[in-house]
Amino acid sequence: MTTFKPAEWPRKLRSQHWYGGNSRDTIYHRGWLKNQGYPHDLFDGRPVIGILNTWSDLTPCNGHLRELAEKVKAGVWEAGGFPVEVPVFSASENTYRPTAMMYRNLAAMAVEEAMRGQPIDGAVLMVGCDKTTPSLLMGAASTDIPSIVVTGGPMLNGYFRGERVGSGTHLWKFSEAVKAGEMTQEDFLDAEQAMSRSSGTCNTMGTASTMASMAEALGMTLSGNAAIPAVDSRRRVMAQLTGRRIVQMVKDDLKPSDILTRQAFENAIRCNGAIGGSTNAVIHLLALAGRVGVDLTLDDWDRCGRGIPTIVNLMPSGQYLMEEFFYAGGLPVVLKRLGEAGVLHRDALTVSGETIWDEVREARNWNEEVILPVVPMFHANAWGIAFVGPAAGSKLVMPGAKMDGASIYELIETEGVTFSAAVPTVWQGLFGHMVENNLNFSTLKKVLIGGSACPEALIRGFQDRFGVEVVHAWGMTETSPIGTIANLTPELKALPYDEQMAWRMKQGTPPLGVELKIKNYGGQDMPHDGKTYGRVMVKGPTVAGAYFKGEGGDILDHEGFFDTGDIASVDSHGFMQITDRAKDVIKSGGEWISSIDIENIAVGHPKVALAAVIGAAHPKWDERPVLLVKLKEGEAEDKQEHLDFLQGKIAKWWMPDDVVFVDDIPLGATGKIDKKTLRERMKGYQLPATG
Repeated sequence: MTTFKPAEWPRKLRSQHWYGGNSRDTIYHRGWLKNQGYPHDLFDGRPVIGILNTWSDLTPCNGHLRELAEKVKAGVWEAGGFPVEVPVFSASENTYRPTAMMYRNLAAMAVEEAMRGQPIDGAVLMVGCDKTTPSLLMGAASTDIPSIVVTGGPMLNGYFRGERVGSGTHLWKFSEAVKAGEMTQEDFLDAEQAMSRSSGTCNTMGTASTMASMAEALGMTLSGNAAIPAVDSRRRVMAQLTGRRIVQMVKDDLKPSDILTRQAFENAIRCNGAIGGSTNAVIHLLALAGRVGVDLTLDDWDRCGRGIPTIVNLMPSGQYLMEEFFYAGGLPVVLKRLGEAGVLHRDALTVSGETIWDEVREARNWNEEVILPVVPMFHANAWGIAFVGPAAGSKLVMPGAKMDGASIYELIETEGVTFSAAVPTVWQGLFGHMVENNLNFSTLKKVLIGGSACPEALIRGFQDRFGVEVVHAWGMTETSPIGTIANLTPELKALPYDEQMAWRMKQGTPPLGVELKIKNYGGQDMPHDGKTYGRVMVKGPTVAGAYFKGEGGDILDHEGFFDTGDIASVDSHGFMQITDRAKDVIKSGGEWISSIDIENIAVGHPKVALAAVIGAAHPKWDERPVLLVKLKEGEAEDKQEHLDFLQGKIAKWWMPDDVVFVDDIPLGATGKIDKKTLRERMKGYQLPATG
């Protein structure tokens, strides 16, 4: 909790050392200022507010700050303060050579001395261009005089011949296009004006927008300041409100040291990760932290930033520009998401006098639909959703390397995910984490579970405990990837929930464009009575017609149906239920492991007479492969020897969890391994790690 306590008011302010009384020195300071036409009663002890302005004709990003300063002055006058505009060092990114970075510290020192040496009680830091924000913050932090930031705001979106154009981003892109002969010099010159069509800073999430966001995340601006476009009338409102607020900050003696705490810097670091901010923020925040005595290191950046997903889709790495960010709700939405995910120090104090959570808790996100496929991109399901999500106008979130329950929960809450898809093992881990920590979802509405059969307890658990609907699905790479979805018909939805479960447990009905039937081995159609089993056959424009370069020959039957290799029944409602697999594959974590491929390699060992691979039940991965080996006569048993033989020849996650030596491996009439008999013999077997 913040421990800040406002100072008593009225009291003698710093400016009164210049202007209070009737001594020679006082009249020296006061009298000369009166040549501007200020009446005597303005020097009565009211707060003198220095408007530190980085306006310059040679800092085009800040070229509109003279006009904006007038709105700040209006706010100061309204609140009973005395505004004085003070020009300060303006380190222009697009003017100074070789780089404005060389002048940041010089600017910070100049600002610090301007604040120390002049009669001001509080400061409004008017910034915009990249280095102007950190340099003024650094100067203010060193003096520790009540200070507040107001930024100039980003330019409007650039547009060139129907294409959204970002500042800097497209300058480099178009420049390379000219070099490659893909764009004429004349077109490049035409695009120049399109990139900068209004006052303001860069319209991408470059350093200027990043540092504006950092100032807001640190608590040094009024909430919502960072993203308002420069020419939007709300930018002027923000300036006037800032002028009003600094007067009260002086009265309360609310200083940078009260706001720029370790908690504030950690909030900013996490915010930078969430917005996909500039790496320059690292340099600037470390320097600023040093000014207020906070021991911030690169290790802190790694600790706080690791695992924070980027949720703002802006150039240069994303698709949109700062205008869209503002329309979507701006930085308060991001900070609210971080707070909801438990990675924001909610009690961090801001210049408003309230906590950062108080400022953002009511923020609205105007794009609520977010999709999270919790599978790697190489997985067929991910490829399907990668097309479907954008086609539906939804935001698509992709998971990182961490697939544990805690990480998935954090991602869902941080991103505001409403729909997700994954294999059962992912949801089992998430469910266990949530139950153990007494958590709940704030946005998630529905999940799609495929890859393997979903336990009834998991379907009921998500629905009953969290109010999340679980929808079963089936498919394969060859069906691109959805083959069936267990969306209940209105007739079935009208049934009591317990009665619905019989259909929720099934794999469902085919979507539009997919035709499904079951056939026996003779190619005859089997009835859809929910009892008769057959081979699952699918047909449609999204179903594969052939493999690359004709591998495997003709894969469709005379009616154009593809044999999936699965055995299933179909009921009168059209719901399919997988009962077995004709193909000897093992489903592990929703992925298929070919038993035949492993067998073909294992049998190549000089000591092996015959080898077979079957799936054994696993609590996390559903199934894991077990290698059954019949040795040649006289050979000794050595499990590790056979595992070593497979190393490097198959994927690591294909490696058998155990090697079992058997006296006999049964064969069928055709000479093939009789897997059915083999599974029956191994019915009571348990994997070493799970038994």
